[in-house]
Amino acid sequence: MMTFNPKFFPLSRCAACAALLAAAASSAVCAASVSIGGMYDTGLKYTFVNDGIHGTETALGMESSMLDSSRFAIRAHEDISDQLSVGFIAESGFRADSGQLQEQDIFFNLGSLFYLSHKQYGELWMGRLGTMRSGATPAGFQILGQRTSPFGTGWDGYGGGVLYTMPFIGFSVDNALLYKSPVINGLQLDIETSFGGTDGGDENKANTDRYSAAALTYDRGPLRLATVLEYMNENSSKGSRDDEIAVTVGGSYDFTAFQLFGWAQYFRGANHIMALSNIGDYPLFTGLDDMRGFAATVSAKIPTGHGFTDLALSWLDAKVHDDVEAADEDKVGNSLKRFGATIAYEYPLSKRTFVYTAAGYTQVKTEKAGVETKTKTSEVMLGMVHKF
Repeated sequence: MMTFNPKFFPLSRCAACAALLAAAASSAVCAASVSIGGMYDTGLKYTFVNDGIHGTETALGMESSMLDSSRFAIRAHEDISDQLSVGFIAESGFRADSGQLQEQDIFFNLGSLFYLSHKQYGELWMGRLGTMRSGATPAGFQILGQRTSPFGTGWDGYGGGVLYTMPFIGFSVDNALLYKSPVINGLQLDIETSFGGTDGGDENKANTDRYSAAALTYDRGPLRLATVLEYMNENSSKGSRDDEIAVTVGGSYDFTAFQLFGWAQYFRGANHIMALSNIGDYPLFTGLDDMRGFAATVSAKIPTGHGFTDLALSWLDAKVHDDVEAADEDKVGNSLKRFGATIAYEYPLSKRTFVYTAAGYTQVKTEKAGVETKTKTSEVMLGMVHKF
């Protein structure tokens, strides 16, 4: 059965909202609930960058969503019977430091979905869903984010999480279906597919990107494992494109004294690797269609005092396999290697509020026309999260 994140409180607990639900509740036959809530994440970040060419640059400012995406969410759930339940989830991301929406043209940008859950036959999700690696909606986060890194898919890219270390394939996809099988002896199968259609193309046609993925997870006591196959059938209306394929394996083990995490991925046909905050985009990833390589992280979560210390090392190695004109090679480049190390600390003030701090170091090596450039970045952040 579907379980909700404790960051959301039942709407009926709010006195003002209870009055609005009283009439409907008085005639309700099935157990139903509506929740409204979300998360507010804001803080300060200091960044020091040296690209080896233009010298050093520093920045200090207020940032939003450094640990996770600030969001407003509405969730509803109804038990039709002791076997069947239905519900919906709608989540809108916003910038806590400015009040702006994360995506101006999409209000519920993180997810907008309806689900059916049956204890015997599994779950079916429909709508705007997060990709399996992004963690934008609960299904994806449960598959990779929480199994393979204490940093999940957040921490502004400096925690060795799956979203930033591996090539970017999208946060959420539209017109999507996801099936989650029942758990059998610790094993669960997830299958997701998207018809696309909101990137200027037609739904389920060759002129739009269409995402598909399958995941097999295994949980047994302190051991949690995941294997994920992802495929992006790319828009080919303007010529042949190399579709993106990625295979990721990872997991974690709880030794009681600490938790150990890790994952590794092979990819090909990748188009874009997310630039880290305050560094700027790499010329390597402009207009490319076929990057190949691998990425991996190893990380740990250690109880420390009343909080937790998180550690991570990450590595990314990507090479260009596109047909690049010789005259453009010095602009585009042909390879990138990125190494990162992070230490972070989380301290809970209550069940809903905690403060966090982190320090990270990243070194990026790019090669263009036989010339190697190194960009070194150090970052320190201090923030607070409140879940409401």
